[in-house]
Amino acid sequence: MKALIVDDDAGIRRFLRIGLKTEGYEVFEAASGNEALRSVSARRPDVIVLDLGLPDADGQELVPAIRGISDAALIVLSVRDAQHEKIAALDAGADDYLTKPFDFAELAARLRASRRKVLNHPNPTVLTFGGLVLDDAAHRVTWEDRSVHLTPKEFDLLRELMRHPDKVVSHSHLLGKVWGAFHGDDTAYLRVYIQRLRRKFVEAGAEKSPIDSEPGVGYRLTMDTE
Repeated sequence: MKALIVDDDAGIRRFLRIGLKTEGYEVFEAASGNEALRSVSARRPDVIVLDLGLPDADGQELVPAIRGISDAALIVLSVRDAQHEKIAALDAGADDYLTKPFDFAELAARLRASRRKVLNHPNPTVLTFGGLVLDDAAHRVTWEDRSVHLTPKEFDLLRELMRHPDKVVSHSHLLGKVWGAFHGDDTAYLRVYIQRLRRKFVEAGAEKSPIDSEPGVGYRLTMDTE
């Protein structure tokens, strides 16, 4: 399992790194909000320990940004002990909140509890929608039993659409989930990949691509052929 420590205090990072390694984690570190978001996108950590006091961002704003691109167990670790701070972090998507100074044994226990919650509610490995089947574990897509060969990003994009069938999924949501928070405005980039997906469905034998556009908003996966 992989753990990401987000804290601008090198001493705290070292303390956490030693403890998390003894728990069996592969550990990565970030000292700023921007570095944290890049690491979340690139490393795909299983757990994240986040300090709220960062030099370039307030951790309270970082929590929803991380939640937009990751389902990792997220524990806030902060000197801020006000009740409203804890409530705000939890409402934004944190799984737990621990104030400094702290005992590592307690942090490790809370991480284990948060991981259990994530593992007990996994995303389905096989998604189906009409004649469309996406097998996440096998990394395979079929249309009416015919294979559709997708690049990794095309696969991730389709999977996100299939998680929200018959619903409009916003440009920003798709960009954040597939490419990361720093690509939130790259709608032209997204359009290119949607066009590729549509073309591949037609090449696989679909009369019409199942991906519809909602101009200025996002895309919808639908079996409406009208």
